[in-house]
Amino acid sequence: MNDLIRSIIAYAFIIGVIIGGFWFYKTSTKATVDSADSYMNIEHFKPGSSYAVDNSITSVKDLVQGDVVAYFLPGEPDVHKIGRVVAIEGQLVEANPTFVKVDRKTVTIFKSDARELIIPEIRIPKNCVWVMADRTTLAKDSMHIGPVPFFNIMGKVKY
Repeated sequence: MNDLIRSIIAYAFIIGVIIGGFWFYKTSTKATVDSADSYMNIEHFKPGSSYAVDNSITSVKDLVQGDVVAYFLPGEPDVHKIGRVVAIEGQLVEANPTFVKVDRKTVTIFKSDARELIIPEIRIPKNCVWVMADRTTLAKDSMHIGPVPFFNIMGKVKY
């Protein structure tokens, strides 16, 4: 009986550590624009500055086109970037240097400046978003890394 209780306590501790780590990961409250990066519109985002992050979003459906979000790069949990939401799960995205289309309609507020990148029409997977920086040649945004999973989104950036 004592072994059973010890096992239950050990499992509860491990689960608590995992949940606590995820909570800490998702509740980061500041996003910093790296001083070496100038991938966002300088008018709104100054390199080297920090911006508050609203991490109260609970799903992809809390995001709309044009929202500015902070996100962690896949495989680099200590590196985050800032970008604008172009499309959410289920939508179609196509991009080349002259246009960005969402659900086969040209979106005038987004334009890729990554001259070598052409993204054929793809459907954004469940629980993912398509994020683009204002200057995609300088950023690691969806034009370079593909759709960003929701669990990599820190939250909406307040500016």
